[in-house]
Amino acid sequence: MIIKLSKRQINEVRYIDAANRDMTSRMDRPYRKDWQEKYNQQPITNDDKIRVYHGCSIKTALDICQNGTSGKEFHPRTYSYENGMNPLGIFVTVNFEKAKDFGYDPNAMCILEFTVKASDLETPVWNNSDSYFGQGSNPQPFRDADERKVQKNKYDDDARNVTDEDYLKKKKKKDIKLDKSYIRNSDKPAMAKSIFDNYEHQALFMGDLNPNMIKYVWVCENGQNQYQRYTEKDFLRKYGNVKGIQKKSMRFKKEKLFQPNEGVKSWDEVINRIVKQDEGQPWAMSREEIIDTLREYHVMDNPTSDFALSYIKQIFWPRQIIQLYGKDFFNKYFNRLEQDFNENYIYDKSFPLTEGSWGYEPTQNDTTLDTINNWYKQGFDLLLDTSSDCNDGSSAWNYIGLIIHLVKTIVDSDETGSFEPSLNLKDSGLFERIDELLDLCEDDKTWLESWDEPSKIKQSLKKIRKEVDKYRKIVDKRTN
Repeated sequence: MIIKLSKRQINEVRYIDAANRDMTSRMDRPYRKDWQEKYNQQPITNDDKIRVYHGCSIKTALDICQNGTSGKEFHPRTYSYENGMNPLGIFVTVNFEKAKDFGYDPNAMCILEFTVKASDLETPVWNNSDSYFGQGSNPQPFRDADERKVQKNKYDDDARNVTDEDYLKKKKKKDIKLDKSYIRNSDKPAMAKSIFDNYEHQALFMGDLNPNMIKYVWVCENGQNQYQRYTEKDFLRKYGNVKGIQKKSMRFKKEKLFQPNEGVKSWDEVINRIVKQDEGQPWAMSREEIIDTLREYHVMDNPTSDFALSYIKQIFWPRQIIQLYGKDFFNKYFNRLEQDFNENYIYDKSFPLTEGSWGYEPTQNDTTLDTINNWYKQGFDLLLDTSSDCNDGSSAWNYIGLIIHLVKTIVDSDETGSFEPSLNLKDSGLFERIDELLDLCEDDKTWLESWDEPSKIKQSLKKIRKEVDKYRKIVDKRTN
């Protein structure tokens, strides 16, 4: 079975250029020759992978490159009033040049470049304003989640109903209509409007960022005019121990048990991590002692004590908190304004967004695994589509072989948990389809009798049913 990949699928990262200036080079950006170019855009779908930039101090860049970060955590704002409007979320822009305007550090300024899934981008919301506040304004924080939702709903309505723009081209005396359907037809119109029609071309990243998800770190040292590009690892090697920037003893400090984008399925995993992290330390406890301590302070319950909440925040990122305690718990204690985030992504392990390598095997890198996952998804769709025309045992038998081969390949390749297409397989409909095909074979008496030994083909069909049930149970176990 040969599956063709489109150019879109191979080159998945989307670079959005909505600025007035030409984005063809980083250091020299003249105004566009044709000002209409910036309106030549495509709608943003939730599945789009978009390259974004986050301007910050070198200390912040070092912390993120060492420990990662999450958009679902509180991020202090430059202006205090913003803490009462968008307390969660990391401000990102699709415009590299604009990212230079954010953050301040006397030693060096940095820009983090990474790829996000569009579903993890949300709209910044400003109280009684269509955009961020300027000088002379009197911004007031939102009183509660309901008040913020009212303003966000207004943003959504305005974006869905955004009108095309008309301009008169004087020399030719001709009206020019600028089509804004790329905003209206986006999966998140308000977020798309913030990116396309906002001077800062910004959005809030609400996802979870591991260090190896950072593509590049751009650094402009004090007194320099240009930004130098580094990989995440090269950046840490050069600046991780620089005096006045980062103390050597603090390098690679890790307090949390998991990485920001790492999932957790059970408290057994948590306890195992604690045992491993404290191994060899004078305060190390046995598994039984750890369990007793967690129970004593109600950490494994739905806690209300200040100590339990403090401990939870200390050892978990938001992703793990939501997986262990639920979204309602997270909103109650950590998301007062109930800012939106992609809840499904938290549990979706079929989208390995990281762009780094973690080993020396050909499949131990994220680009390869992303492509493999795309192949599988295409295989699911192709098999479901073509097998729908089966009307006898002979045609059904052929597709049973193809589906069994694909299912077995996925289950075997996913055994180590290095990537998990099992979730896609579970929801693909292939298990249901193979049940239908097996029924078709067993009901086709003419086809059964056409075999030299009909009893053997009947035995084979029963064997396949058991095999399918085995694979189904394995997939259910991995995805629950």
